Amino acid sequence: MKLPAILASVALLSAPAFATPVDAQNVASLDSAPGKSYYSCSVRAADGKMTTVRISSVLAKVQAAVGGIDAAGVSGYPKKYNPKWEFEDSTCDKLHVELLQYPLYSNGKPFHKNEKNQPDTPFKTIYTAVETKKGRKLHFCGVGYGTALCTLNKRSRS
Repeated sequence: MKLPAILASVALLSAPAFATPVDAQNVASLDSAPGKSYYSCSVRAADGKMTTVRISSVLAKVQAAVGGIDAAGVSGYPKKYNPKWEFEDSTCDKLHVELLQYPLYSNGKPFHKNEKNQPDTPFKTIYTAVETKKGRKLHFCGVGYGTALCTLNKRSRS
């Protein structure tokens, strides 16, 4: 996907427009300001203890835009997602909505739609396409980890 297409998709998500390609460093700087939101996911660490991983909402929305609502790329993504939980967002929680999933690395590294043999990740950005008068548009639903839905949190403005 070319940069202008990514930027157009990101604009649809109400995320900031990027003048440069998105990478871990500039997503982290965009998302580090007070008041920015993030998803917290409870995961089991290698030592067996539960820990919390934070995923930037900006990164999740950008990766959804990269995944797009078109056919799958060489990587096989985006793939259909069969929900196992209820979403707070009524657009995502409707009975006959086709949800899509796209890989999301918690370290901010991008997943590339048209590359094979990338490391797998249990984190997925979940979204759908909605019909509007101007055509189909991407609608962001949330972030999942394995079979659990991550919680949306907001940093304080202190």
